[in-house]
Amino acid sequence: MPEKKGPPNFHGPAQTELGQAAPRLPPSPAQALGLGGPQDPDPGLTKTGSPRGLEGPETSAEAEKPTLPRPGPEKPLRGLKTDFPASDNFSLPPLSPKARAADSDDDHGDPGQPGPGPSEGLSFLDHLAELRRRLIACLVVVGLLTLACWNLAGPILDLIMSPVLKLLANESALVYTGLPDAFSVTFKVSLWAGAILSAPFCFFQLWAFVAPGLRPEEKAKVPGLTILATSLFLAGLAFAYFLAFPITFGFFLKFSSKIMRPLLTVDRYMSLVMSLALAFALSFQLPLVLTFLSRLGLVSPAFLKKERPYALVLIFILAALLTPPDVISQIILAVALMALYELSIFLVQRETKSKQKQKPQV
Repeated sequence: MPEKKGPPNFHGPAQTELGQAAPRLPPSPAQALGLGGPQDPDPGLTKTGSPRGLEGPETSAEAEKPTLPRPGPEKPLRGLKTDFPASDNFSLPPLSPKARAADSDDDHGDPGQPGPGPSEGLSFLDHLAELRRRLIACLVVVGLLTLACWNLAGPILDLIMSPVLKLLANESALVYTGLPDAFSVTFKVSLWAGAILSAPFCFFQLWAFVAPGLRPEEKAKVPGLTILATSLFLAGLAFAYFLAFPITFGFFLKFSSKIMRPLLTVDRYMSLVMSLALAFALSFQLPLVLTFLSRLGLVSPAFLKKERPYALVLIFILAALLTPPDVISQIILAVALMALYELSIFLVQRETKSKQKQKPQV
């Protein structure tokens, strides 16, 4: 009668490949006193209970293979069909025009904000290199126009000196006291004429530098902004020549007498004229600057109206810094800046209303 084979005895002596019983380890002192856990399994047995050395490669691999958690069912994507055929080669269904437009808005951000331009991703040094390239182009144009105006320095100098010569009845020319003064004045006149003639090109380079950060509809306004900036620059020069120069020069010449006869030098007169002309030309850019700041959301009509008293104080301080140390030219420039500030409020209000009309109605 065949002997029944029961389950392997893990605590009994295991038979090795040679049929000899594997040695059994003696119990530890803690186990002998009843303080430890169960006796360690027989070293002759594997983790699965089979004699060591007789197990197959599958048994050892399965015993040592870690158990990974089974992933749960994936949630279907919203708006997409999940009943795809059981194949590795399949394509997503085409998006509708509405879904494609929504996807485009997600990629490019809010359509009301400036989109990515050619300068996106450029480092700070790349922006400095771009600015350097445009500044060099402006300097080259100014230099070429300065050379072109060198032969016209005489007529331009007569035009500049005419406001004060009209007030000097007995004088028909200004004097100079140093030998190089005539050459330096001629160079200054040519340089200023070249800078004024190159103003449209320089303003265009400035707007072209900031254009990559603007929206497409704002980029289309760059030529118009260039024309506006040039017009305001020329308006400031005209205001200084036809209004500020006669009033300022006439005020100072009234203090002459028989014992104090004016003897004007051409170099000091040209320095006074150029400083006043530059102050008025730059001050007339105030409406354009405030309109641009309102476009960026930094100022608003309510803010400009609320801060009007502080703005008037800053205007007088700015006029004192830009003009020579005399009260007349300071007052004239301050009055002009106050009028330009009120004009800026009007332009910012129009800009704000146009932005509100362009916003989509929710």
